[in-house]
Amino acid sequence: MRKIILTLGCLALLGGAACTPNQQSGNVNPTNSGNTNAGGPMEPGAKSPPADVVSVKIDAVQVKPGGSAEAKLNLGIVSPYHIHANPASLKNLIATTLTIESPPDLTFEAPIYPAPVMKTFSFDKTPLAVWETSAIVSVKLKAGAKSATGSRVIP
Repeated sequence: MRKIILTLGCLALLGGAACTPNQQSGNVNPTNSGNTNAGGPMEPGAKSPPADVVSVKIDAVQVKPGGSAEAKLNLGIVSPYHIHANPASLKNLIATTLTIESPPDLTFEAPIYPAPVMKTFSFDKTPLAVWETSAIVSVKLKAGAKSATGSRVIP
């Protein structure tokens, strides 16, 4: 019984940069020394989040040629930070998005994002859809009937 063992690697989670309850509008770009990428400054005394606010754990997925499977990406979010859910609550916010570079012999369906937590922050009375502590993003995949067997990493 031949199987394809896939590991989703080099995960591209776009947007949804970490924010704290003390932050002004939008997301923090951790590589930009505390400036927000949504145009608003951070509140005085607010710190930029560390680069590892979000961790990703992905178990290997096994699928037979011609078969299908489901991959689950477990996101760990360092407290007290949060990330924007998908879809984002407001047009000017960047939703957390999963991007997969699919090889020709594998087909990935649209990711299934978890339900958000609606939370109000000090900078706005409008509740925002966020994920805190953890979130699981699922994606179904199908291998072509003639897919090569063996292990591979899918960026």
